[in-house]
Amino acid sequence: MITARKWVAVGFGGPEVLRDIEADVPDPGTGQVTISVRACGMNPADAKHIAPGQDPRLLPLSIGYEVAGVVTALGPDTELAAGLALLALSLRHERRRLTPVVLSS
Repeated sequence: MITARKWVAVGFGGPEVLRDIEADVPDPGTGQVTISVRACGMNPADAKHIAPGQDPRLLPLSIGYEVAGVVTALGPDTELAAGLALLALSLRHERRRLTPVVLSS
């Protein structure tokens, strides 16, 4: 297993609650790919999710929905190719905000 960096909110508020941490990246499963992330944006939806008054059971909360990068590993039954540059939008339940990140293809 490889490790990567990711941004997480450890509390609710502004930029002061964000931390850059190291995390394990799982191998891609069926229909998934690993993306070596080159850019990941924080948008207004992320800011709303870390605003005061949210459910503390969500913490720590990974930040970022959209990523741009290159496919570096393929899981079984995946229709994409290694080396493919792409933009991806992840769903909250599979968000990892890692460099790299594993997403369904």
